[in-house]
Amino acid sequence: MQVLLFLLSSYVVLAFFIPILLVMLATGVNTEGGPEVAPDKVIELMVIAPVVETLVYQYLIIRLFMYFAKSRKYYPCAILISAIAFGLAHTYNPAYIFFAFFIGLVLAYMYYFYSKEPLKAFWTVVLVHGIRNGIAIATVDLFNL
Repeated sequence: MQVLLFLLSSYVVLAFFIPILLVMLATGVNTEGGPEVAPDKVIELMVIAPVVETLVYQYLIIRLFMYFAKSRKYYPCAILISAIAFGLAHTYNPAYIFFAFFIGLVLAYMYYFYSKEPLKAFWTVVLVHGIRNGIAIATVDLFNL
């Protein structure tokens, strides 16, 4: 049930992205282009990318930050740094960086939420990330975007 709530929250948090997108569109910032989301990339987008990105952007960044910070009170900073890195890794266009940042916030918070059990935290984030990517593949394929 919690995984489903995190998945849904990863879509709800995008409401914060809408004003940013509108400003970008109004000022002529490039919002064209994005990741290649094709049915033949299912394994890459639903398995490989979530595992690698969770390892780098949630596990390594958050664990390293917390190792040096030595206090759970700094978790908000670790979550923010993780989300920024996640966003900056998705440089398809400026709008997508912001989009990925908000998704990165949810994924990083999810990792924190389960952080007392690192294996559970890792695989839960991978699962939600993979499902999100699967929904993107299905949406693109279904609506021929």
